[in-house]
Amino acid sequence: MKKITLFIASLLLFTNCSNSEAEFDATGNFEADEIIVSSEANGEIQKWELQEGSSVTEGQVLALIDTTALHLQKRQLMAQIAVAESHTQGVAQQTAALRATLGNLYYEEKRLKKLLAANAATRKQIDDINFQIIHTKEQLVALQDKLEDANESVRREVRALELQIEQIDLKIDKAVVQSPIAGRILQTYSFKGELAAAGKPLFKVAALDPIYLRAYVSGDQLAQIKLDMPVQVLTDNGDGDMHQAEGRISWISDQSEFTPKSIQTKDERANRVYAIKVRVPNDGRYKIGMYGEVKWTD
Repeated sequence: MKKITLFIASLLLFTNCSNSEAEFDATGNFEADEIIVSSEANGEIQKWELQEGSSVTEGQVLALIDTTALHLQKRQLMAQIAVAESHTQGVAQQTAALRATLGNLYYEEKRLKKLLAANAATRKQIDDINFQIIHTKEQLVALQDKLEDANESVRREVRALELQIEQIDLKIDKAVVQSPIAGRILQTYSFKGELAAAGKPLFKVAALDPIYLRAYVSGDQLAQIKLDMPVQVLTDNGDGDMHQAEGRISWISDQSEFTPKSIQTKDERANRVYAIKVRVPNDGRYKIGMYGEVKWTD
C-alpha cells in the first residue's frame, strides 16, 4: 500500500512539472489586412448589396450612387460639341474658287509664252500675268491660314469639351462602388437611400485567406527563427483539444517593443519583445482577434 501511495505521488509530481513547461514558443492573436472603402462620389445611394459577414470577390459591385445629374451634364456637353463642330470651315470648299482662278492664270501664262515665242505677245503681258499669279497665290495662302486658324480654334474648343466629358465619365465610374479585394465585409457604415459624400466611409472589408497570426518573441528567440520558416500554429478546437495547422513566418520586426499585457512569450522575464507575423491558410476556421499559439518545427 505504501508503494502504491509513493507511485501516485511521483506521478502527480511528474505531471505538474510537465504542465509547468510551456507547450508553445510564442502566442498572439489573428489579424487581417483591413480596408475601409470610402465614397468617391456625391449623391443618393440607389443600390446597396452589403451585409456584414458576407463574402465578396475582388471587383464585385456592392453599391451604386445616383448618376442622373452627371448623365445630364454629359448630354449637354455632347450637344455643345455638335454645335462647335458645325462651325468647322471646309478648307477645300472655301478655297475652290481661288484655286480655279490660279489654274486659269497658269494656263494663260503658258499660252502667252507660246505667243511671245512667235512674237505675237509682249513681255508686259507676261509680267502682268505673273503678277496676277503671285497675287492669287498670296490670297490663297492667306485664306487657307485663316480657315486653319478658325478650325484649330474649334478643335481646341471641342477638345476642352471632350476633356470635361472624360472627367464626368470618371465620376460616373466612381459612382459604382466595388470591393477592392476578395474577403469578408466586417462592418458597414451606410444604407440604401442615404446620401453619400466623397470621402465618407461606406464599409470595411478584410482579406481573410491567408490570415496572419501576430505573435511576440523575446530577443533570445530571434536566432531560432527566419523568414518563410514553417511553424506549427495551434488554436483551441472547442472541445478541449488544440487544432494544429502549418504556417510560415512572413514578417519579423526589426525593432523591439515593450511586452503587450495580453501577450505571453516563452521567456516571461523578457520585458522587451519582437513582433512576428505567421501566414496561415484559412478555410474559415480562423477569425480576427482569435488567440493562437506558435511552436517552432525546426
